[in-house]
Formats: sequence, structure tokens, C-alpha cells
Amino acid sequence: MLGLGNAYATGLGRGVDSFVILAVIVNVALIIAAALAFVNAHIWRVALIVAVAAVTLDRIINVIGTGANALTIASSVIVLLALIGITLMARQR
Repeated sequence: MLGLGNAYATGLGRGVDSFVILAVIVNVALIIAAALAFVNAHIWRVALIVAVAAVTLDRIINVIGTGANALTIASSVIVLLALIGITLMARQR
């Protein structure tokens, strides 16, 4: 939700462009994947990994395209690896 709010704020602040549209799309996908995990849907693990990978790729593209802080890439990759680890180790029923 924070990522979606950030994408909206960026769009309002500097105008809507392809980076903002892509950020909104991948953050909505991440929210949907989290909802699937919450209800323990059959495909939640795959959906969450794909959505987190898409958000990470979006952040990397945004840093390259806008010249934002390169630490964003490092933190995004660390979060990606942590969420993949948690997702893969989550108990299956």
C-alpha cells in the first residue's frame, strides 16, 4: 500500500508518465498477491514472488530512467531476496 501511495504522490508531484503508470500497475499486483496470501489461495507463493520481482524490476528501471538514488536498487534486491526466502519457507497445508 505504501508503494501505491508513493506512486500516486509521484504522479501528482511531477506528472503522470510511463514510470508512474508502471509503478501503479506493479504495486496493485503486489496488493493482489498479498491478498491471495492472506486467504491462503493455492497460487499465492508464485503470485507473491512474481509481484515482488516485478516491483523490484520497476524500481531498478525507475532508478536508471530518472537517476534516483542507487541505494534504492540495493534495498529493493534485499527485500526481494528476503520475501522470496520467507515465501519459500512458509508452511504449506
